[in-house]
Formats: sequence, structure tokens, C-alpha cells
Amino acid sequence: MRIYGIPGQSVMQVGGDPEPGWLEMQGQRPGPEYIAGADGVWSVPAATFAQLQARKLDEINAAFSAAVDQLTAGYPEGERLTWAVQQSEALAWAANAQAPTPYLEGLAAARGISAEEMRQKTLAQTQLFMAASQDLVGRRQRLRDLVDAATSESDLAAISWEGV
Repeated sequence: MRIYGIPGQSVMQVGGDPEPGWLEMQGQRPGPEYIAGADGVWSVPAATFAQLQARKLDEINAAFSAAVDQLTAGYPEGERLTWAVQQSEALAWAANAQAPTPYLEGLAAARGISAEEMRQKTLAQTQLFMAASQDLVGRRQRLRDLVDAATSESDLAAISWEGV
């Protein structure tokens, strides 16, 4: 059976009498991303520079997400959902020892430790997390800036999560 395609397009016709503009191809289209060539061969068009930049950003974002997952490993989602409240209260307390910390006081009571110890523990964890997340977010933003500034494929190839 004969296979036809329109050069520069991804359409395919199997058998029949093709309309003008269709060309007999050397075989079936291997996948939807393939386009018909004027030589009768299906090929994947080269990615545009913008597509290469988008792929590089996807790669960077995936590496960032993996690093964040490592940073938060071992904490159930329900607990992570309380971190903003804990952080807010701990930072407010660090700025003003008279600041109310009702959530942290509730945690302390449930944990069986003093409210003062809970505030100190939470503040220490908050500071550690903020320092680590600053590094990760800043690195991702720096790499994004490098991708945006890239002018060639070799520029993009030189950009990696590990390389920063």
C-alpha cells in the first residue's frame, strides 16, 4: 500500500488517490512529531531556539523540585501546611519577645515541652530552612536568567543545575 504525505506537514494518507501536493513517502510516519520531507522521508524538525530554552528551563525546574523534595523529605504534607504559621510566629517572636505565638504554644503543649523551648526550636528550624531554600531559589533564578540571556545552543548546553 502506498503512503502519501504533504512536504513540511505531519499529515499522512494511506492508499487511495492523493490530492495535488501530496508526495509518495518511503514508509509510514513513525510518530505525530514527524513531518514529510520533499525527498519522501519522514523526519523530526529541528527544535527552535525558543523550544530549546523551554526544555532547558524544564530541566532546571525538575532539578530544583528534586532538591526541594530532598529538603522537605520526611515531613508529611499536613505538617508542611503549618510551616507558614510556625514561621510567622517564630519570626514575630524573634523580633519581639512579647509577640503572641498561639500556634507554637499549642504545639508545645501537645509535645510536652515549654512554649519557650518550642519557639526556640521553631525559630532555629525556620532559619535553617530559609537559608537552604534561599540557596535553591536563588540558584534556580540565576539559571533562569542565564537561559534567558543565552544566544546559542552551546550557551544552553553549558547551563546545568550541578554547574552552579
